This record gives sequence, C-alpha cells and structure tokens, in this order.
Amino acid sequence: QITSNWLQKRQRSISQGRWARHWLLVISYWLQIVGKMRNFRTLDIWVDSMNLAEKVYLLAEKLPGSERFNLYSQITRCAVSIPSNIAEGCSRKSQLDFARFLEISLGSSFELETQLLLIFRLKLLTGEFDIDSLFKSLSTLQRRINSLITKIKG
Repeated sequence: QITSNWLQKRQRSISQGRWARHWLLVISYWLQIVGKMRNFRTLDIWVDSMNLAEKVYLLAEKLPGSERFNLYSQITRCAVSIPSNIAEGCSRKSQLDFARFLEISLGSSFELETQLLLIFRLKLLTGEFDIDSLFKSLSTLQRRINSLITKIKG
C-alpha cells in the first residue's frame, strides 16, 4: 500500500512536469559550474610549463647516479608541480582560488630555478645540455605566471 501510494504520487508529479523542472534546474546548475571552470589545456602558461617539465626530465637523466634520489627527484617533482598547480587552480570556482594555485605554481618554479642553479654550481651535469634555453624558458614562464596573478587580483 505504501509503495503504491508513493508510486502514484511520483507518477502524478512526473505527469505534472515537476520532475522535468527539477532535472532542468539540476542540469542548468551543473552547466553553470562547468561553464565557470577554465580549460587548463588552452592556457599558454600550462602548455609552456609542460614543455619545461619535459626539458627538466631530459636534463635529470644526465645527472650522475648518486643524485638519483636527491636532486633528480627534487627537480622532477618541482617541474611537475608547476603545470599540476595551474591545472588544479583552473578547477576552482573563484578567481582568488585560481590565483592562489598560480602562486603555488610560481613558488615551485623558483624552487626549480634554485635547484638547477645548484646543479650547475656543483657541476653535476654530465653531457651536453642547452642550459641557457632552459633558464630563459623558466624566466619567461615565471614572468607570465606573475603577470596573470597580477591581472586576476586586479
């Protein structure tokens, strides 16, 4: 009896269009949320940071085996952290949250720069590598991330 009453009420609701209105509201709300998310793949700073991470991995392969679990691990994690934080920030609803993740990304880029400088001061790199190009890419990326943070914060 109870199940049958519940079913009859639901059928009346459906026939009166209440469920359709409810689902339209749910779908429209979901579309508003998705519409506010940024597509990180379209951001030039994300693309450039992915390219930088790839270069860092190539450089890390040229480090001596004794640095496998030290600087190798550190620089690769920093390099991955830059585009990862940009991507995570894109999922945030507010501009300030997005800016906060960009700041974390910027911090990771400066951490990476410090570690790369240490690698070259200690002459740990074996083989040929275009370090000037790497530092230029990193510096340009840092300026662009900082510029976007400034623009977002107004």
